[in-house]
Amino acid sequence: MNETQIGLTPPVFAIELTRMRISKPKLRNVVFKAQMYDPESAVRFGFLDEGGEPDQVMGRATEFATQLAQYPADTYVKNKTAVLTDAAKSIRSSIGS
Repeated sequence: MNETQIGLTPPVFAIELTRMRISKPKLRNVVFKAQMYDPESAVRFGFLDEGGEPDQVMGRATEFATQLAQYPADTYVKNKTAVLTDAAKSIRSSIGS
């Protein structure tokens, strides 16, 4: 996040999404020190689940969506809600403030 470097405060949603992806020490480095990562490092540090070539993105996304579609929808929704509830509340409360 280069917001600190350029004099901006990151929006709450950006902090919350980042907080869900990486450890607290890495979060501090990213926000306070404006540390940036190349694509390979972003995968290694947990910002991204995986990387790939631009021409492979749609195929990989379709493959992943097909895999997710095999899961029981109600269970998937409950699990996703349990994991994301706190971040969603924080983001919602920041809207309009």
